[in-house]
Amino acid sequence: MQTKKWSFSQIKSCYLECLNLKSLIQRINEESWKSGQVICEIRLNGRFLSEEEEIELGEMSVEEIQTLEVTTQSTDELIKNSVQSYLQLIPQIKKAAIDCSEDFREYKMKEGQTLFTDVLDGCRWMTDALFLLKNSMKEWDGFLELGPEWAHLESQYSNVVNELVQAYESNDTLLLADVLEYELSNSLDGWASVFVKIDSKIL
Repeated sequence: MQTKKWSFSQIKSCYLECLNLKSLIQRINEESWKSGQVICEIRLNGRFLSEEEEIELGEMSVEEIQTLEVTTQSTDELIKNSVQSYLQLIPQIKKAAIDCSEDFREYKMKEGQTLFTDVLDGCRWMTDALFLLKNSMKEWDGFLELGPEWAHLESQYSNVVNELVQAYESNDTLLLADVLEYELSNSLDGWASVFVKIDSKIL
């Protein structure tokens, strides 16, 4: 990881055309991309800035910025760390899905409902995480080779999650159990296989 810090005077000198926080971060982000880095943390006036706060404070004038500190990491490093996290979490989501399907088949509705909430949260996390990872991988050379497989899995996964929600909303627990055990599990296995390939290609 690399960290850069700018004072107010340095910001005014280096980024004269940036009038607010949003434009400043965009400019720094563009520079980072060109050097093979992505922003992973921002500190404004010494305080960590969440993604929500970054949006909320986007119109803040640069005149209000005393210091801006940005931590970046290489695209390869980000992808590898992300992939390792997914490879650890996917088996957990799959196990919860299979356990949930068994509860529904055995009419353990309370247990099934609780587990299904966990599975759905895991699926939503996966959706968000895949979107972020894909954005980070666009400039990675190895993505071109894996692109078609990624696109297929992305479409399949989206359809499976929609099936889960529809089956749940229609209270069709047997269909829900089938989708959890077979379709969702197969989709997660597919992602795990792709992540293993990505992990092997990143040094």
